[in-house]
Amino acid sequence: RFEVMDRQHIGTLLKENNLTASGLVNEKTAAEIGEFIGAAVFVFGRIQTDKYDEEVGKDDAWTDRNGNYRQTFWRRGLYQLTVHVSLVDLKTSKILAIKDLSAAFKSSTSADKQTPEKINVDDLYTKCVEQIANDFMKTIAPYQVTVVAKFITDSKVPELAQAIAHFKADDFETGISLLES
Repeated sequence: RFEVMDRQHIGTLLKENNLTASGLVNEKTAAEIGEFIGAAVFVFGRIQTDKYDEEVGKDDAWTDRNGNYRQTFWRRGLYQLTVHVSLVDLKTSKILAIKDLSAAFKSSTSADKQTPEKINVDDLYTKCVEQIANDFMKTIAPYQVTVVAKFITDSKVPELAQAIAHFKADDFETGISLLES
């Protein structure tokens, strides 16, 4: 039987342990901090990818119905963020979980016959961080997803109505079997 230890972060874990031994923690707070640290998990995060790419270009010129010259200039931006997250038990240095969390968001702007507005890169970054934070919370905490599906019926296929009835009754196996047949 093997136990995976996080060797990369053991130094940090030892520094945390030395905090108590250093005398910075007195008798009044030692028990409280010790209890807190005993149940704690370190979350280590390292940014793997943090990049923004932008393309600037223009479409071919054209003439509208009124004979006016038109040309669309555009910007297309993509922000990508990936964070490598490790959860380490503070007491044992065991790795509890390792996961790469990624997010990517796009935006574009355009203008007629002129350079378009700049893309709000900070907004794209914020969206990436929010997505990664949500994905992280889903990784460490139980959550429930509710999916609603609308079924289209066809009177020529009575098995479809039967399958839907089975789905509504949480009998998915029978419903799927009817659809497959």
